[in-house]
Amino acid sequence: MRKLVIWLIALALIVLGMIGVVNMKYQTDSLKDDYQTQINCPEEVLKVQAYIDQQKQPPSSRQGLMHCYCLKEFKSKGSIKISFKDMGSETNFCGNWFLNWTA
Repeated sequence: MRKLVIWLIALALIVLGMIGVVNMKYQTDSLKDDYQTQINCPEEVLKVQAYIDQQKQPPSSRQGLMHCYCLKEFKSKGSIKISFKDMGSETNFCGNWFLNWTA
């Protein structure tokens, strides 16, 4: 009887784990569709282009140039500490991008 209970618990944990994986995959795909994360970045994205694109409202009208700019800077310099003070903003766009990108 003890072995049967242990096997049932193990089987239940396996099934729950599989349901969790399938559910998270569905949620991930849903978020990717909602936020259009499949971005084809242009060869060159200037800081000002990324900033202007980021200011567009509603957010669904953005092209994702801030992603392209921050990703390029991160790959080339290994840093996300990029100031946008010269554009009049105290927001750390690349820092926020990095947190969302790695989440």
